Amino acid sequence: MTDPLTEAPMAVGVDVTGVERIARLSSRRPGFAAKMFSPEELDYCQGRPERLAARWAAKEAVRKVYGSQGRSIPTYPSIAVTHRPGGAPEVLINGRPVPGL
Repeated sequence: MTDPLTEAPMAVGVDVTGVERIARLSSRRPGFAAKMFSPEELDYCQGRPERLAARWAAKEAVRKVYGSQGRSIPTYPSIAVTHRPGGAPEVLINGRPVPGL
């Protein structure tokens, strides 16, 4: 697949996870969420397991894209899902926006 504007190769990462699974992991392993999510992500997701599950799925998808391209796969804590001023999600790796994600 190529980007129609730049004709550069594109990669797509997809992941689906159950809200219940992430909620269960978070409650059974108190350190899980703190280890895998940024403080900002945890604040945004407080009391909303569906938000935490969405961020987990996004992190998994990002890791799949990197792996499919033979690139170094970022760690879960280095990937953060934030929001742009208009509300659209934005992926950061090591605090920097990732173009095209």
